[in-house]
Amino acid sequence: SGILGHHMAKQMTEINFQLSFRQQYPWWFGPVKMVSYIILFGFIACFATYVFFLPVQVCPADGSPPRNIFYHFWPDTSDIPPPPLPSDLEFVRNFTKTYGADSLKWDTAR
Repeated sequence: SGILGHHMAKQMTEINFQLSFRQQYPWWFGPVKMVSYIILFGFIACFATYVFFLPVQVCPADGSPPRNIFYHFWPDTSDIPPPPLPSDLEFVRNFTKTYGADSLKWDTAR
């Protein structure tokens, strides 16, 4: 009947349609529908509770962007530098030590 309601839709258009279901739903439809409702409303309730208990976000005084509010319960690790990545040459050396120099050649026989 549309978002404007049945009577409004009937006035705006001449199209008349009707849905008829000629068979019953399968036996598993009811339990699957109930489980999906429980998961859906459980997720909504948990997320709403989480957002309700989050502190009010305050912008830092120095003008820097604020921290993501969803990381409130985890420690701030932004000051820890990432581990250094090995150079390409070091990777090739370690790879050839482990697998042998022949493993770097392309197999063109296939």
